[in-house]
Amino acid sequence: MPSQSCFTTVEQDAPSKPPILTTGEITPAVMRSYENACLSYFENKDIVEEKQVCKILGGRQDSRLQDWIDIDCEHFLALTFVNFMVEFRTGYLPEDWEEVMRIELLGMIQEDQSFRDFAVRVQAKNSLLHNTTSYLNQEKLCHRIKSGMNQKLVLRCRLKKSSKVEDFEKWLAEVRRIDDLVKAEKAGFESFARTTRETTRRTNALAELSRRGNAPTVTSAPATSNSRLVLPKLLETERHLLYDNEGCLKCRCVYVNHRSTNCPNNFPNPSMYKILTQSFVDAIKNRVKRPVAAVTNSDAASVNAVPVAAVMGSSVNPVVYMPTNASNVLEGESDTDDSMSTSTTVGATVTATVANTSITVPVLTALLELLAPLSVPHLFWGCSTSSAPDTLPVTFEALIDPGSHLVLISESFAHSLALKRRRLLELLPVEMAIPSEGKNVVIQLSEWVKLCLYDPLGSWTTRTVHAVIAPLLCAPVILGMPFLSHNNIVIDLESHTVVDKISGFDLLNPTLMAILKPPKKKLKQFFRDLKADRKLMVAELKMICMEKHCKLIGKMEEVKPFDTVAAMRVHIKTLTSQAQLDRLDNAVKIKYSNVFSAIPHIDDLPTNVYC
Repeated sequence: MPSQSCFTTVEQDAPSKPPILTTGEITPAVMRSYENACLSYFENKDIVEEKQVCKILGGRQDSRLQDWIDIDCEHFLALTFVNFMVEFRTGYLPEDWEEVMRIELLGMIQEDQSFRDFAVRVQAKNSLLHNTTSYLNQEKLCHRIKSGMNQKLVLRCRLKKSSKVEDFEKWLAEVRRIDDLVKAEKAGFESFARTTRETTRRTNALAELSRRGNAPTVTSAPATSNSRLVLPKLLETERHLLYDNEGCLKCRCVYVNHRSTNCPNNFPNPSMYKILTQSFVDAIKNRVKRPVAAVTNSDAASVNAVPVAAVMGSSVNPVVYMPTNASNVLEGESDTDDSMSTSTTVGATVTATVANTSITVPVLTALLELLAPLSVPHLFWGCSTSSAPDTLPVTFEALIDPGSHLVLISESFAHSLALKRRRLLELLPVEMAIPSEGKNVVIQLSEWVKLCLYDPLGSWTTRTVHAVIAPLLCAPVILGMPFLSHNNIVIDLESHTVVDKISGFDLLNPTLMAILKPPKKKLKQFFRDLKADRKLMVAELKMICMEKHCKLIGKMEEVKPFDTVAAMRVHIKTLTSQAQLDRLDNAVKIKYSNVFSAIPHIDDLPTNVYC
């Protein structure tokens, strides 16, 4: 491409001075700048139309322009400025410059730039076609700008009904306002998405890396006399859990009334120690906050005393009482082997307490192991899915329900993801679990969508499942038995894990999957792949070069052929000037022959002349 220095430039010291064209190649943009400068000069000096061309003909430094004007100077002086510019463009611009400018104008699109900059570029390109048949009026220019606008901006303008604005300048101002609004909404959405993602990472307990659920099972050799198990060091997450839940750093128990300085217990047994997790703390918290009474055993107690199976209290004061229902009392003689008796609670001595008081470790362990929980936490999986095009992924919590025979998605969430809805072949009746006013409520479901979820860390992706659209769901998505069976999911409620039995990935305790090192290729396969990659690279290079070549067609200035007539004319002028100089030289020498006469030899010089 020619360098920028070889193009003609327009110089004008002041609006009252005629513009000057420097030496170089003339482009349509330079031609337009020169025309605007001339019009400004005419307006400033109040030059009549008959003398406009005469006033600007002297402002040319290029010898080619001078020769072009000198050849038919009288013809150009008789033209108006508008007709002069038409002949000027015809003589010094490429023959197809108007077509090239029109193609570039019709091919301009907004892409990622603002509407303000895009509209200015289109109008500037259109101004180069002024006084030509390809020049677009305001109506056509408005259609040209609309056809190159961003699709999102087009949709938003359609919703705002900006096309009803008939004035071109008012329409440009309205679209600029809508474009600024779209940009502000996009920036706000991106900021909200980043904030939500960071907040989810900090607050979601399931986002912590699992140190137990996904750990591979290692079979250790029997301990010898020389091997000794060591209690593992407290992790940072365990330390925070103990600090936040009234725990002891020595015995590592939560909700106790002592600390490590006055702890009456020993350190935990290393062989039976399990890492403290948030789910374990929540399970203890739900039981500790209820008023309970501990089982006691004293020397004065009768051996045949009936043990209490459940101890309840009122909302104010806990009271130990005997249930009236005989089936709720475990008699000593009719107990099974798993029943609790006084003999099994020897050494377990605590006092009846209410919520916010301490419970010793043995009693707490007995409560956790023997009493069935009233409820267990729901299984929520923090997952992500793809939304509409050109938007960030959506992260949400899906409810895993092994008792649901369907995969359900709420109607509002399916609409926000812009998923394609499909009709069911037959209506699917679903009955509500809790009747309304004593009557069964049946809802007819008629639509379904395809849904694919993945882990926010990118470690695991589900297979695509069919989700039925349902109203009034308690969660955005409910993953039922079709999801679990299709993805080979195994649920362990005791350890609070949801594991893919093929890959071993735990959905509730995600970890970064180990990246397997690819096997080393054989030399023959390596050169075969290298040859295929080389062919692909050459094909891609040719395609890119052809695309660049197509873009540059019409943009590069055409190099004009050698002008033989002009060269001969310059050479004739040079020879004429040289001959004239020779004649003047001979005339001066003849006139002053006594000065320019030949100097005699030194032997012929006179000897009687002195200075």
